[in-house]
Amino acid sequence: MNSHSASGKAVLFDVDGTLLDTVPLILEAYQYIFRKFLGHPLGDDEVLAGIGEPLDIYLKKQFPDDLANAMLEAYLVYYRSQMETSIGIFLHVPRMIEKLAERGIPLAIVTSKRQGSAVHNLGMFGLTDHFQAVISKESTKKHKPDPEPAFEAMRQLNLTDPSKVILVGDSLYDLHCAKRAGCRSAIVSWTAMPADELQAGTPDLWLETPDQLLDLLDRI
Repeated sequence: MNSHSASGKAVLFDVDGTLLDTVPLILEAYQYIFRKFLGHPLGDDEVLAGIGEPLDIYLKKQFPDDLANAMLEAYLVYYRSQMETSIGIFLHVPRMIEKLAERGIPLAIVTSKRQGSAVHNLGMFGLTDHFQAVISKESTKKHKPDPEPAFEAMRQLNLTDPSKVILVGDSLYDLHCAKRAGCRSAIVSWTAMPADELQAGTPDLWLETPDQLLDLLDRI
């Protein structure tokens, strides 16, 4: 569905760790496959560092293709078996989305998740209808931290000026995607990623409350 903002402003959101509290389940699913295939878990910090890029790409960087493919399938089975009871929504998120929607700000998802998983997880919390576009792993050839997903979201929202677009995320993948696309970057304070690394990347906004996002929109 295409949309258009008279002001040219829009907000793009990551999903995992930004809108939805999925990182504990992601860590659990990773550790499940590491135990299953390697016989031992990895350090959580090591796993966190890979969250934000597509799962198959992360695994194929670490393991031979055959093993990576088997791990991917086992991960997806485990994740799907647990997601109905193991995913939450962050406290600030519904109010933030509602305030943006009330102001008629076009919203899009920019995630490295698969389309089906992203839409299903958003639907669990009644968020799907608020977004005019969902950019997922299948939407682009390149993925965050490359700017292509942000550009594709702008294309689907009929926007041409990235400086009026805010990309909200929780990781360096989101921060670098925003900067390379020329968008404003906002990092959520409830991130599971190392805050000092993110703050060192100088995001335009360190987001503590929904109102701060509205303030930044007013200034651009």
